[in-house]
Amino acid sequence: SRAIGDIVHEATALAEAHPEIVLTGIHIGTYGRDIGESLSRLVERLIRDVPRVRFRLTSVEATEVDERLAEMLVGDSSRLAPHLHAPLQSGSDAVLRRMGRHWYTAGSYAESVERIFGSATCFALAADVISGFPGETDLDHRETVRLIERLPFTSLHVFPYSPRPGTAALRLRGGVSGTVARARAAELRALSDAKAAAHVRSRLGGQCDVVVTERGKGLTEDYLSVAIPDSSVPRRGRFQGVLQSGNGRLDAIPTSVTHV
Repeated sequence: SRAIGDIVHEATALAEAHPEIVLTGIHIGTYGRDIGESLSRLVERLIRDVPRVRFRLTSVEATEVDERLAEMLVGDSSRLAPHLHAPLQSGSDAVLRRMGRHWYTAGSYAESVERIFGSATCFALAADVISGFPGETDLDHRETVRLIERLPFTSLHVFPYSPRPGTAALRLRGGVSGTVARARAAELRALSDAKAAAHVRSRLGGQCDVVVTERGKGLTEDYLSVAIPDSSVPRRGRFQGVLQSGNGRLDAIPTSVTHV
């Protein structure tokens, strides 16, 4: 793990030109275990020492979000985006074991998500899901569907299983046909689309914190892509606004603008 001071120094420099900074790495939920720190302490320092910018986390295991980080994820959304991409892969414990994902179960994943976002009204919850993993039965697939229906996902990244040279999965029996895997993936994507649409509807008329990504387009704290009909908003700006539906798109109407 990089030292917190080094990360704060880099973030301070980036903040001179960027309104949002994304924290990324490999298995970042375990950040700091080798140097006596934690991801939550890193985020606390960044929020304290690097003003103005919004921070966002990339993929983090839901079961590795401690209580302090959970508080910050549903706290001041202008400083830490209420956004968690928490890999799921399957809602079946049997499939998770076959994948070698022994550090959580479908139940512990659900408990962690509900603990983090149980009281939140504005958040983004995304996950990766694999359909048709070797040995996945119709019952396993139904368990995945039921878990996704139950939890407040706002988007899913769904992939049909495909063999990769050198992976342990190649030695597993019970291969699922490509046709079945793709059909299951299509069902999961349709469910994801429905949940995403419901999330957008729930946000209409609500406040938003938008970082401009290019002229006329931006990204909210809860990871919604928006159109910016106000041409006076600068290319490198950030603003508070209100979400509205406009001409089949999601518009963000500025109420105040910060130049970067």
